[in-house]
Amino acid sequence: MPINYNADTTKKFPLLIFLHGAGEKGNGSSSALPKLLNNGIPKLINEGNFPASVLLDDKPYSFIVVSPQISSSVTNNPTSVPIINRAIAALINRCKTLYRIDEERIYLTGLSFGGRMSWYEASAATTTADSLAAVALVSQAATATQSEADKVAASNLPTWAIHNNSDPTVPSSRSVNLVNLLNSASPPPSPLAKLTIFNASGHDAWTKAYNPVNIIDSVKWLNVYQWMLQYTNRKLVANAGQDQAITLPQDSTITLNSEGSMARGGRISGYNWVKLSGPSCTIDSASNPVTTVTSISGGTYSFELTVTHTDASTAKDTVVISTQTQTPVTQYIHSNIGGYYESLPVFYNKDINKKFPLLIFIHGAAARGNGSLAQLPRIVDNESGTTLPERIAEGTFPASVTTGGEQFSFIVISPQLKSGAATVNSDQIKALIDSCIIKYRVDTSRIYLTGLSMGGKFAWQHAGDSSDYADRLAAVLLLSPSVISPYSSRAANIAASNLPLWTIGNYNDTTTSHPSTLATITNYVNSHNPTPLAKLDILDTAGLYGRDSWTRSYDPSFKIDGVNVYEWMLSYTRPQGSPRKFQPKADSATLPGINISTAILDVKLHPNPVHSDLSVWITGKAKGRSSLTLYTLLGQRLSHQLFDKENENPVIRTVRTSNLPAGFYNILVRVGHHKKVMNFIKQ
Repeated sequence: MPINYNADTTKKFPLLIFLHGAGEKGNGSSSALPKLLNNGIPKLINEGNFPASVLLDDKPYSFIVVSPQISSSVTNNPTSVPIINRAIAALINRCKTLYRIDEERIYLTGLSFGGRMSWYEASAATTTADSLAAVALVSQAATATQSEADKVAASNLPTWAIHNNSDPTVPSSRSVNLVNLLNSASPPPSPLAKLTIFNASGHDAWTKAYNPVNIIDSVKWLNVYQWMLQYTNRKLVANAGQDQAITLPQDSTITLNSEGSMARGGRISGYNWVKLSGPSCTIDSASNPVTTVTSISGGTYSFELTVTHTDASTAKDTVVISTQTQTPVTQYIHSNIGGYYESLPVFYNKDINKKFPLLIFIHGAAARGNGSLAQLPRIVDNESGTTLPERIAEGTFPASVTTGGEQFSFIVISPQLKSGAATVNSDQIKALIDSCIIKYRVDTSRIYLTGLSMGGKFAWQHAGDSSDYADRLAAVLLLSPSVISPYSSRAANIAASNLPLWTIGNYNDTTTSHPSTLATITNYVNSHNPTPLAKLDILDTAGLYGRDSWTRSYDPSFKIDGVNVYEWMLSYTRPQGSPRKFQPKADSATLPGINISTAILDVKLHPNPVHSDLSVWITGKAKGRSSLTLYTLLGQRLSHQLFDKENENPVIRTVRTSNLPAGFYNILVRVGHHKKVMNFIKQ
């Protein structure tokens, strides 16, 4: 049962039925039942490695898992199939009576013999398939027939077959054939059946398939549980797509896509798109599932999709598309620096729990002001070329950036430095970042710093003045920085943190941003062998563009080595709440607020009390096979992690506690034969 099952007596939960392999059959006795713990999902649960909750579209789901044991007397004889089918159907109905089941989210999965039985259950009848939300078959042993596939396809039951390509027990051709039969049905299922063949030998594809850390859907970047949770058994679902922002003028059209819409027990017979609100535009083919909208202009549009079932029932959904990439800049005064511009993702307020990357931009010398709102527009107007704030103002800043299959939108803060300031104290930039973390919903693992010319110098200075400052950043981008010495100490601090650094300049820049100077600082950093190595790119070897390297670099369509600067930044994070790299000194070392012990085993929890996730710092001379277990004070095990502490260096583990109710909890850490118990408070 989910650990929070009794916290809310009105909440309903997805039901996941797991069917075991042939080796785990039993005789109905309590002594035979533990065989179920040998493989698959029951094993994960027993070891504490099954996910307490699964995130899909930022919403957490927790499964009720039921794992029936099939009798030893059941064979592969076809006469056994209807008996098992009736038993599984009765079990599901019994679960609906006993537990608070979300009846739209009933999932079936099994491995080997259990995969075979899962297929036979799903294909028993179209009405049976209609009752399920999705089915995942791992190393399945069924020899599927077209008549079976036709029943599943008629239901549009989402089906995923997973197998090893060199399975000596059950050939992978059985899963290939099953998926081919489904997708060749007339009409084929929607969505099409999915096939994943691991490049591996042996019968065991389930250890990898069921492990929640394995993203085995490489298209949507999902694990098997997230893939199932995409689907319900609802008869008709309209899905107009995710709200989005587009960038004008690069994006001259809007694409409307209904691919997430689904029908069960029938088909979608019609689509219709209408504009509910927004400026004038033209919907090219309103009756198509995917269509384009042209003649768009600045503003926010709302479109409604209506889908019609073959039984004439309808469902609707809306999508909001904004041609603003960010909220209009808002002016503020900051006591440590001066004025600053704030610009938030256009959908910042849609989900009050979502956190965003923070991007701090520091301007050049021409944009300095006196700390008043009247002079703040210099950040946009006084620089040559097109700066990052100017792109926001004109709507050419990227609406979202995709990396690793995930979309990100930035919180952008552009402070104005005061006139006459030759330097900016790094503590001032730190104070600004601290203020942003308090004021905005910042993903603190994704704080990025960039600057041009004088601003590039101050970004270099801040990142290099202290490894503590560098540790807080995920990446730094310098554009034609007017860098000044000292080089060596700042380079050492940046390298010690393994802080990703990218410097871009122009070939014919004759100022302190000359390519030879930029090469000097890059070489200083790389002489310390950081991971990754600092990156340097010199543009315009023909000397065409003068000093301005930022107009192109901040343009999202301009790429170097296949990535733009935003994709490059977002490809790096630092561990949430902790430095990127910890390097203990010979005698002692410290982390912010945490003293590192030289004992055999020591454990520090940070923060404590905790509001979201907990960092566990494991230090000392002990090493070997290790585990970290979260318990309630009454001894109920909530989560369990296995890892190796290979040497005396500290190990940092993160424990997800954001889903726990307020109260006291225990952490048990074992390293080799040593253990330590710590207590923390969840607020």
